[in-house]
Amino acid sequence: MGKTLRILAAVIALMLMLAWLASYSFNSMVDDEIHVLTSSAGAGDSLFITESAIQRLPYPVQKWMHRSGVIGKKVPTIVYLTQKGSLRTGPKSKWMPAEAEQYFNTAIPSFIWKVHARMNFFVGFAGRDKLEDGHGNMLIKLFAAIPVVNASGPATDQGSLLRYLGEMCWFPAAAIRPYISWKEIDENSAEATIRQNGTQCCGIFRFNRDGDIISFEANRYMQQDGSISLQKWYIPIKEWKTISGVRIPVRGDVIWKLSGGDFNYFKWEITGISYQ
Repeated sequence: MGKTLRILAAVIALMLMLAWLASYSFNSMVDDEIHVLTSSAGAGDSLFITESAIQRLPYPVQKWMHRSGVIGKKVPTIVYLTQKGSLRTGPKSKWMPAEAEQYFNTAIPSFIWKVHARMNFFVGFAGRDKLEDGHGNMLIKLFAAIPVVNASGPATDQGSLLRYLGEMCWFPAAAIRPYISWKEIDENSAEATIRQNGTQCCGIFRFNRDGDIISFEANRYMQQDGSISLQKWYIPIKEWKTISGVRIPVRGDVIWKLSGGDFNYFKWEITGISYQ
């Protein structure tokens, strides 16, 4: 019995060591990517949100600028946020608790999102989603070691750029960046188009009468059952708060609106944000 216990203890120690090495390797890779993203910041650092700067924007977007409190502030170049929530991989899958952190570069539209989620006490995964030079890549590793998703290509590029556009709700001042163009739909909604390195996509922001964003929707490529198709991607907002001097959405969902019914796959909450 004593020998068996020693072997079991050795196996457990080896597994823990391998898990630590895998986590260290994954985090080091992402840290290097974050360094590249933040080091490339610099262009447009002198941009400020003024009344004259927002005159070209549609009425509901101007109202959003006032409501968010960015008038008179500098357009941030680097945005850092922390996030918690629950995600799932399918409409009938169990929800998994998740924690994430994300960096954005608004001068050169790009982001890195790192997430850790746990399926149960024993099984977890690490994920990294990024947009760099107009190209997206989603990487998911079981135990931070075994790749289960490594998506790239034109459909991923479109989805990543669209994600950046929708997540601009957390840094409203970027609405005046030259890579985004706007078209008013009505007094409470506007369509935004973003372009980068040959990739273009658009989405619709909807606002309440006070000027808060209440939803973002767009047609985004979704991989399902081995095929890729455009599906409606919908982000409803449930709560807003002022953090670091800016009023932003802090709680909402991310939903695929499919022919067979809605697939809500991420419930998110912003726990902190900073601007540079």
